[in-house]
Amino acid sequence: MFVSIFSRSVLIATAASSIALNLLLVPANSSAQQAGKLPEGVVAIVNGRPIASALIDEVELQLDSEQKPSSRQDILDELINLEVLTQRAEIEKLDSTTRVAASLQLQYAQTMANAYLEQLNDSIQLSDEVVRAEYDKQINLLENNEYQASHILLDSEAEAIDVIAALNVGGDFVQLAKEFSTGPSANNGGDLGWFDADTMVPEFSAAVAQLKKNEFTQQPVQTQFGWHVIILNDIRRGTAPNFDAVKAGIRNLMIRNKINQALADLVKQADIQRE
Repeated sequence: MFVSIFSRSVLIATAASSIALNLLLVPANSSAQQAGKLPEGVVAIVNGRPIASALIDEVELQLDSEQKPSSRQDILDELINLEVLTQRAEIEKLDSTTRVAASLQLQYAQTMANAYLEQLNDSIQLSDEVVRAEYDKQINLLENNEYQASHILLDSEAEAIDVIAALNVGGDFVQLAKEFSTGPSANNGGDLGWFDADTMVPEFSAAVAQLKKNEFTQQPVQTQFGWHVIILNDIRRGTAPNFDAVKAGIRNLMIRNKINQALADLVKQADIQRE
């Protein structure tokens, strides 16, 4: 049976394509057919209705390597089966039923919409200079600072307040961290090394972002781990991704945005009535 080769969705799409192609093919009663020859571009005629070679090409494009039959002849055999069933369904006037008519309309709409989107996609040409400008713009907007900070982790707010008071009268942060911090970084003076904002919990990152170099928090910072006193030791810009590494992704995103804008414009221009 044909369903052993074609998926149901491919069969439906093929049927819709077949209907459209039939309108473009040489009529079945042409002089070429009367002479016993098939018209150019036609591989079979079923009850006077031609099957185009282009239809086989389209099926081959739709099927992946695991689905593909062994030969074009296999595809043609399946298309003949499909055409015979289609014609029988037409005799039974199944295309006039609500469900089938809706399915045909949906398939036609999807095929035409995808064809237009493909054409629109191919028409958008973006030079490397344009893509590079977008890359530079996004890099400038990117919040990719990296921080080098230390902290003292304490069990209570009161303990954190006492540590801040000690720092405000000249206490040494490293020594206070070694003496009072309950975190794993206590032995090295609370040093957390370099990190970006996404590495830490939100409350911690937000507090660090408010500090200037060599400043420490004047209020304890509470997180799920306890109460923190934080000092910002240094700050630097993070390493931006290499342009060549992200160029294709940026170009695809720009094309997608242009397509979305074109769709939005078409919808805005359309006369649409809703329930």
